[in-house]
Amino acid sequence: MKTLILGGVRSGKSRLAERLAVASGRQVVYVATAVPGDAEMLRRIEAHRRHRPQDWLVVEEPLALGQVLGELAEPGRCLVVDCLTLWLTNLLSHADPARLGSERIALLEALPALAGDLVLVGNETNMGVIPLGEISRRYCDEAGLLHQALAARCDRVVLVVTGLPQLLKGPSLDVVDTAGGWAQPTRRVPSASIPQRFPTPERVSGLPIVGKRQIGRGLLPRNRVGANRVENDRFVDLLRHGAVVSGERFRGVADARLSARGFAQMHAAAARSGRGVGRHSPLYDALFSSPARRCAEPARELAARHGLPLELMPELSERRFGAWENRLAGELPSAELKRFWDDPAGFTPPGAEPFEALRERVLRGWDRILGHRTDFPLVVTHGGVIRVILGQILDLSAAAMMRIEVPPACRTRLRVPVGEGRPSLIFHGGAEPCGAVS
Repeated sequence: MKTLILGGVRSGKSRLAERLAVASGRQVVYVATAVPGDAEMLRRIEAHRRHRPQDWLVVEEPLALGQVLGELAEPGRCLVVDCLTLWLTNLLSHADPARLGSERIALLEALPALAGDLVLVGNETNMGVIPLGEISRRYCDEAGLLHQALAARCDRVVLVVTGLPQLLKGPSLDVVDTAGGWAQPTRRVPSASIPQRFPTPERVSGLPIVGKRQIGRGLLPRNRVGANRVENDRFVDLLRHGAVVSGERFRGVADARLSARGFAQMHAAAARSGRGVGRHSPLYDALFSSPARRCAEPARELAARHGLPLELMPELSERRFGAWENRLAGELPSAELKRFWDDPAGFTPPGAEPFEALRERVLRGWDRILGHRTDFPLVVTHGGVIRVILGQILDLSAAAMMRIEVPPACRTRLRVPVGEGRPSLIFHGGAEPCGAVS
């Protein structure tokens, strides 16, 4: 089922989209198109984050919407795009004027083949007079044409006015607002007959509550055991960033944003966190991250969602690769590449950071993390950094470190004794093959 929901500002369109997604009974992936360009927009984004159910995957994609939907759509999923308005605005302000046309075509061509459910949310802004400004007039023209094209391709179209959904096309809405604010446009379905992923919630300060915790606070485990202490030891999770848009390359100072798949990997890794420490599931109490975009963006999202302190540490940056920056492994001389993996301490790529300098920097950062008063921090960083930390804990040579595979979104858990004793490895895992270091 593909549903297009249109409405004015604060009309209740996003709330309706979220309820439809919950009622679908499918795994929900929320595709956010907003870019936090100012403080007010950031507050709006945070408000939406607080209200979303905690088990939803969130993917941020301001431009390549059609491509992302094609990557994410599965028979057992419901995708929610919020919103088309900001996506269109991002494209209208893009430096490449041709980008809007190409992305619009990509979205419209992707829709018919998408598996599972899809809910598209957009602002209906074309019910007033023609605006005076040129860019405003162009936006209204593009929005009107886009909405017409989407409406023709969607199974159901709904216009939301003052919180009341008006069905324009397709089957009726088998969902009601638990706060009592929505009217059913064709028929009202008793709440007991609605397929619910969550029980009908209480409401406290405007946020839905299930049991004793708020929906929408995020993906991390909830139960604390003795202020996060398990068997009087501390724990540290190391998490490599997810897949990036241009694939596996040698990246140190070069940076790239996470792909839709990469964001999904990070959310899935966070959802699995807290398992495997005895019988308990402690809660992270701090976040440390590399300042690189591919690490810092998901780290900021996790920190904001869970109210965790976040520190960006230059010591957690990936190795600087000099002339190898942003290169594919297949583009490099095979003899040099072999020496890099076989003898990292003895061979340094042209202009790159020496291995011993990398090791000294990373271990300085590791000591800083251990010096913080935290019981269970999460460290978001890079493959090279994780190898160095594991090498220190396991007394590995530089060459042996390089034989540790650290695929995208690979999570590693370490036990740090309180008092005497050395840190130990609990598990190191990842489901995808590892390529070049990034």
